[in-house]
Amino acid sequence: MHGIQWTAVIIVALVFVSGIIKTIYRHKEKTAVNKLNDISSQKMEEEILSMKDRIAVLEHIVTDNYQNFALNQAIEALDQPVPKSKKENISPLV
Repeated sequence: MHGIQWTAVIIVALVFVSGIIKTIYRHKEKTAVNKLNDISSQKMEEEILSMKDRIAVLEHIVTDNYQNFALNQAIEALDQPVPKSKKENISPLV
């Protein structure tokens, strides 16, 4: 083989090896992205379960038929008009 033939063989080998390296790199990148997606979906599922638990607690509070005396008093106090003296002490929200 002459020098030009060896050069051609080396160039073809380099292109082939670089293609293999690219394929390996892409596979590792896809695997890393999939792991991140799995972790984020697990976190979202945990958060959804937490929110469902909170909603269940709120539903229990709302449907408790005001058996809790303090809660019942607080709700009844909301129905009462605010006295003038308290209205003067309340600052506007703006």
